[in-house]
Amino acid sequence: KKTRGKMSEEKHLQAARRASLEDISPASEGKMEDDDQEVQVLEPPTENGKPRAIEAKEPAEAKEEAKPSLLDELLAMELGEEPAKGARVMIRTPDGKRNVRRFDPSQTVKSIYAHFVQSSDEAKGGKDFILQESGLPPKDLVPDIDQTIEARNLSGAALTLRWKE
Repeated sequence: KKTRGKMSEEKHLQAARRASLEDISPASEGKMEDDDQEVQVLEPPTENGKPRAIEAKEPAEAKEEAKPSLLDELLAMELGEEPAKGARVMIRTPDGKRNVRRFDPSQTVKSIYAHFVQSSDEAKGGKDFILQESGLPPKDLVPDIDQTIEARNLSGAALTLRWKE
């Protein structure tokens, strides 16, 4: 056997091709798999004989637009006018302020988050926070963000806001 250092590049490539063709296992002899989906057409070589690099094409699923972040979604959410009657929810902030609003009970918990984000400069700026239902232990509302206010029984609730650090 020749060592790699003594072979020319072309002879080394030929030896690698031969070895790859000899590595067919007896179980797979005579069987061809339909792998046309994985075939990639290479560009012709450059003037110096070396192959030209090409970029792989992205699958159709990867071309879909990225989903907006939760913050972008909350900022864009249309809440409409505050109803005269409805589920009254109070958010108590760390600085002692209270943010009170009525919501249609059929709206989701996400509407409460949207209201707070839209009314707080810090939240608009991207500062992370947690809304918790008061009580012991306090319960984070993120897991229930797609439930309705009525289903979560939040009418008359006092929520506590905590800034994440």
